[in-house]
Formats: sequence, structure tokens, C-alpha cells
Amino acid sequence: MKRRTKGNLGEAKVIAHLVELDCEVYVPLFDNGPLDLIFTRNGKVYRVSVKSTTRLTKGGTWAISLRTCYKGHDKAIVKHFNPSNYEVLAIYVIPKDVVVLLDASKIKGTASAHVLESGDSRLLWQRETDGSSSPAANRMVPLGMEFNPPLCR
Repeated sequence: MKRRTKGNLGEAKVIAHLVELDCEVYVPLFDNGPLDLIFTRNGKVYRVSVKSTTRLTKGGTWAISLRTCYKGHDKAIVKHFNPSNYEVLAIYVIPKDVVVLLDASKIKGTASAHVLESGDSRLLWQRETDGSSSPAANRMVPLGMEFNPPLCR
């Protein structure tokens, strides 16, 4: 599946998930804006970044790239995730057909994250490093549980 197709599928699944939760969803007219969609509930507005993944790591986590890469006029452009631009990070795990809504303020890195299923809930993990090249310095640390906003249902 092409990257753009994965992204479009993820956005469609997240929109359907939010509509099922009785949220009002708004989608930008063009695909080059700073966010993927907005939803409202009880007068509160939530800005959303949607990411899709098919990558299951050997450790059993779903790897999510938080950066967006595309071709500019004369060079490649990489936009890193900035959690202050969003209230929600929505992740669609394609092989599981699962949407995970996460509190964007919990995201510490700007390049990647991992989702681990644990029973009925999902945990967000990110790689933490102390800056050294030692493999022991890189470890996965939990950042928080799935975002269940008090706005839906």
C-alpha cells in the first residue's frame, strides 16, 4: 500500500471512529495544512494529527513515525511532530483495524513513538536516550494511557 493511501485510510478510519463517538468532525479542504482534522464536543475544539502504521517491531510494539517527509521544489522537506500544535494524536493501526486516540501533550519526541496493546487499553511508548552511544542508554519508556477524552459519550 502506498504511503499516501495509508494516510488517507488512517484519516478516514479516525473520522469514522470520532463520528461513532458522537463528535462533530471537520476536515480541511486542502491536504497541505498544519493539521489533519478538527473535532468538537461540548463546545471544546480538538486539533488532530493522524498517523497510520503497519510496522510491528520485534518487541511487539507498533512503530509510528511522527515526522512527515515530502519533496519540495529542490530538496526533501521533513516536518517533525510538534505536540503544542495539537490536542490529540490519532493513530490507526492498519493490520489490527484499531484507532488509538492519545493526548498530544504527552508526546515527548518529535520523530517516532510506539503503541503497545495491553488488554483493553493501549500504552504509548517512546525511545529515551541519554545522548550516549551505548545501547543500554536507549530504552523504551511509557508515556501514558490511551486518551479517553471526557468529550465523547
